[in-house]
Amino acid sequence: MTSELSWLFVYGTLMSSFENEMAQYLQSNAKFISRAHTHGKLYRVSWFPGFIPDQDLSSLVWGELYKLQNSDKVLPMLDNYEGFDPATNTGEFKREQIEVFLVDGRSKICWTYVYNSKVDERSKINSGDFLNLNKI
Repeated sequence: MTSELSWLFVYGTLMSSFENEMAQYLQSNAKFISRAHTHGKLYRVSWFPGFIPDQDLSSLVWGELYKLQNSDKVLPMLDNYEGFDPATNTGEFKREQIEVFLVDGRSKICWTYVYNSKVDERSKINSGDFLNLNKI
């Protein structure tokens, strides 16, 4: 799945406050644009979260929007990190296009990784924000 779409919304361990290897890779190959949100639910899967889109306008997931410098190079690396196989459109996560809303009111269509497995409702992050797990 190659695309000219070069925007990416991240909501978990790829955000700028994380120091893992892939977060650093993203930082060096993309430009941070803004904090942003989308409609959906966020779950604590393990040491990382999983996002599931939802049309409920009151259900928000917070993250960061990036402009990728070379999406044909960066997306395959992130696909591998997220366990997504673009050839079969399968994996623990799937890369999908969603609409996100920036803090200044603008919106963008961008890539994100959607969790592609069952979730335990008890693991829902009510704040919708992986950085503020206990915020209501």
